[in-house]
Amino acid sequence: MSLDYNFRIATELEPERVLAVVFHSLELRLDTGASGEEVEGRGFLLTASAVAPKSREMVEEALGFSPSVDLQFWLDDSERRVAMAAMLRGVLAVLHQVPGDATLLCGGDTVLLLRREGQLILDSGTGAWTPERLASVDALYEMRQLPSL
Repeated sequence: MSLDYNFRIATELEPERVLAVVFHSLELRLDTGASGEEVEGRGFLLTASAVAPKSREMVEEALGFSPSVDLQFWLDDSERRVAMAAMLRGVLAVLHQVPGDATLLCGGDTVLLLRREGQLILDSGTGAWTPERLASVDALYEMRQLPSL
């Protein structure tokens, strides 16, 4: 069983450039196959694409910005702890290197992280931000309950 996460960011960069930030920060390998490019890490698969129009509209309506790049993470439930830590390291690397409003969603609608106008907000309502995960956040942040899409 896999857990689905989407990191969506408003940027002028192509999806492949944003994917490269994660790729290099986690020292991953690139698989090219019939389904396109997938980055595989311990316990997860990752792809990058432009944000689908309906998804863009949902984020814009709920969070007030229009993302252009979508990183899709599929985490293997059997290795969730390791995969989640890697995903968060990759997302934080993007936040450090790529300006723009961004969000991290679980299941397509639960907001775990929101960056708006440079301010980082982590969701306090889901329990996703354990002390161990918070220790990996090396930027100023605020904890508060975030809306769902």
